[in-house]
Amino acid sequence: MDVQEQKERGLKLRVDMFGREAVDKRMNAFGDFGKPLQQIINAYAYGDVWQRPSLPPAVKSLGWRSVHGQSATAPFAWSIFWSVPRYAVGS
Repeated sequence: MDVQEQKERGLKLRVDMFGREAVDKRMNAFGDFGKPLQQIINAYAYGDVWQRPSLPPAVKSLGWRSVHGQSATAPFAWSIFWSVPRYAVGS
């Protein structure tokens, strides 16, 4: 799978998780400056890591939040993962 396919797959999952409006808001928050970071997030975080079948999404979300969610010093780039995806709640 090439990086473009990962970006597309990641963007689809991200929209499924958070909704189109929230994703658009995050992707446009820093304009052209943030565009490369958003492409990396789509391709590698959502297009690769979140697509792996080893753990269900609810467990991935819980694990991520337990490692990074409570840290006041976590970099901004990781803050996008702090919210629980819609489909993971109650799973």
